[in-house]
Amino acid sequence: MKPNPATDPVHVAQRIKGLCELFGGPLEAARLCNLPVTSIEQYAAGKHLPGTMALAALGKGLSVPVDWILFGERSLSEPSENTKGTIR
Repeated sequence: MKPNPATDPVHVAQRIKGLCELFGGPLEAARLCNLPVTSIEQYAAGKHLPGTMALAALGKGLSVPVDWILFGERSLSEPSENTKGTIR
């Protein structure tokens, strides 16, 4: 079975790096997600993939769907079903 390029660690890292830039850098992203900045930096550099708990923290802290972080399947401008109607 051929791997899905969207779930390739390089693509996941690119999306996390883009989120860090959007939120002002890895330090601010780490603060919002309550994760160590070193972890965020390693995810953004593609050195490690975030585990389930880190993915949940990234999704919640940065208000993005976890499926987008992993697969890039939803535009960031589209609200997820969980965030529709919420004010941040």
